[in-house]
Amino acid sequence: MRTAALLTFAATLLAFPTSAQSLREVNGEPSNDTFAGAELAGCTQHYGNLATLPYPGDQDLWRFQMVFPHRVAAWTSARGTESVGDTILTILAPDGTILASNDDDPTNPGSLFSLVTVDLDPGTYYAQVRPFSNPVLGTDHGDYALDIVLCEQTDLQLAPPEVEPNNHCTAAMPTHCNRLHEYALQYAGDTDFFEIAVASTRAIVFETLATSTVPQLDTRIWLYDSVCRELDNDDDGGEGFLSRLEATLSPGAYYVEVSDWRRSRSGTYRFAVNCLDPVMGSGTSALTSFALPPTDLCGSMVTAPPEFEPNDACVTATPAQCCSEHFSTLQGPSDVDFYRLVLANERIVTFETQSDTSTTGIPLTDSKIRLFDSNCQQLATDDDSGPGLMSRLTRTLGPGLYYVSVADHYLNGTGDYRLTIGCLVDDPGCSGSSGPGIEIAPRQGERAVRGTLCSTDLRNTPPGTVMLIGTQAGPIVELGLVGAPTCHLAVTPIVTLPVVMTGLGEGEFTLPLVLSPDVTLYLQAAAIDIGANALGVILSQQRLEWAAGDQPL
Repeated sequence: MRTAALLTFAATLLAFPTSAQSLREVNGEPSNDTFAGAELAGCTQHYGNLATLPYPGDQDLWRFQMVFPHRVAAWTSARGTESVGDTILTILAPDGTILASNDDDPTNPGSLFSLVTVDLDPGTYYAQVRPFSNPVLGTDHGDYALDIVLCEQTDLQLAPPEVEPNNHCTAAMPTHCNRLHEYALQYAGDTDFFEIAVASTRAIVFETLATSTVPQLDTRIWLYDSVCRELDNDDDGGEGFLSRLEATLSPGAYYVEVSDWRRSRSGTYRFAVNCLDPVMGSGTSALTSFALPPTDLCGSMVTAPPEFEPNDACVTATPAQCCSEHFSTLQGPSDVDFYRLVLANERIVTFETQSDTSTTGIPLTDSKIRLFDSNCQQLATDDDSGPGLMSRLTRTLGPGLYYVSVADHYLNGTGDYRLTIGCLVDDPGCSGSSGPGIEIAPRQGERAVRGTLCSTDLRNTPPGTVMLIGTQAGPIVELGLVGAPTCHLAVTPIVTLPVVMTGLGEGEFTLPLVLSPDVTLYLQAAAIDIGANALGVILSQQRLEWAAGDQPL
């Protein structure tokens, strides 16, 4: 059964139009700032932009319809490299009444994106997205994603009043999981039919409950398939002469009939629909990186020649290099020693001072290190991160010229010290022929909710990039033996789908989460790059994992 579900999943994804996944702004600014110009929304993902000049304080309105009463969840998330960073999301009635509003998602501490849930009756509603206005930083702007979904209620919700006639499958009243109907058999022989759509296999209990009416009805429940053929029935499985029918139903449409057990009496009754399967949580999204630890280039330090004074400015700096050690002395209270470092490639560089007595016999005990760029502009400083009151400063530095100075903390001390310059090289990963490799960049605020679209951004993305998707993580395999050293394959793919390019070197990928909650999806990006390695393939050195839940909370 699980294999069949996975095959269905694969077929569904292959049929999914990845180039037209999310609804986008059409009316634009300033039209969609008003109810009349609101963008069309649905139970899906939407892409919008909160503009800056000439629309400071822009807001976007999205109009959506509710056909049946239901609980709705909506949330905002980041999108792309020019994303808005802080939103406010509000659900409005057509007359402007605020039905629900949220600034910062209460379920995700630290998030500046928004989440609202609200129970809505049939009708027209508006989702308003606007930026948070900070009195110091100003009004935010940029791209965003908006998701609107129907979320399952875990407590019984009262259904709308009965509408007659509803005495056949073709006139059935709609019902949903966890609904309570307070209806009546209005004449002798009356029957009431209900229709329920089942999205995934689950156990459901249909049950009649007692009312305040005396005497109570003696009910019977019948269950029918999508063409109104009887599947099962129950007479007295509930309390007293009331009915209770439990069935495990596959995806599809079903009908339920409630009547007197002989279809011969009238009276009031309550009808409950309880879905027994536990509602899953909000799902999880995790990113696993395969980067190896940086490689230490310094098996041992190379002792540099003694310092030559004056070396108290960038222009007179003492030459230094990766993996060099310098035994030097601050010779007066205001003495400063400068060193000059040239890097041909990016390195993780650590400058560290230690007390020493090898020159004068008097140790320096409290140092301060400063790092400068090629123009002698300060980049960073450190006081006491080294041993005792000595200094240690680590930075990732690109190719170029740098200067580092060593001085007493207060510029009033003297003494001997040892300066070491350690260099590490980062794992190159699976680099492309024109630069860094593909990077998966999960969207802040995005949620893995079953039945919705889930998206991620990608960077350093060449044209033709695809996403490998599997339901097994698989072992992490280094591909050096087949011509792609430092590249790792980390999924067992069953489907490959294209990444949509959104700009130069930028892409996004959206997937419908259609599997049951017990299945985790594993995603890794890949592209053909003939010049990158002998294999001609590069892969993201991250694996994205989506485990969908039933609720956004």
